[in-house]
Amino acid sequence: MIAVGHNSAMSAGHLRTAVIDWNTRNPETEIKAIEGNRSILHAGLRAGSIDFVVLPSQINYDDMKQALLWREPMMVALPICHHLAGQQSVEWAALKDETLMFPTHDLGAEIRDIVMDRLPPPDLCPEFHTQEASHASILSMLGEAKYITITTEAATGAQYPGVVFRKLHDPHGPVSISYSGYWSKINQNPALRRFLNYIRKRYALSFEPD
Repeated sequence: MIAVGHNSAMSAGHLRTAVIDWNTRNPETEIKAIEGNRSILHAGLRAGSIDFVVLPSQINYDDMKQALLWREPMMVALPICHHLAGQQSVEWAALKDETLMFPTHDLGAEIRDIVMDRLPPPDLCPEFHTQEASHASILSMLGEAKYITITTEAATGAQYPGVVFRKLHDPHGPVSISYSGYWSKINQNPALRRFLNYIRKRYALSFEPD
């Protein structure tokens, strides 16, 4: 078994695809997905209860090895009756008068920081709110809400009543977020090395598993 940690949705996206494909090809070494916040996942890596963790952006963990894995589009989630829902994509500038809701921790905080960096106050800054809830919980209530949220393509595989997803664009095209993988330098699980080699070949990456 390989324990793979993550802190974002897995209803679509590269991680879901890789896990399903691996489990199909390697039924004797199934992947167990573990969702948690960054601190819990890092502690699991250090304790050996988690073999591999996928997180947005890059974090410097001195006691871990890491590799940039892939990028995924950032998506705007809107009530179907929202005035932006009829567009094929949403520009950054269109968010300036909106109310955005995010989870308090992890991926929500990561995306909120990206939005604040792209839309600095005072002229272009939307109104931000946070909830002690998962992105899935926020999306489940979005159809009847007066706010919108931003997530990644990994959340778009699930259906939420009255909610549509639109790609977020800047003047150069679709906006994306990077994901990195982390594993312990002293992890002795032989299946982990096989999985790392699988990820490296599948996505044409150049990192060294050892």
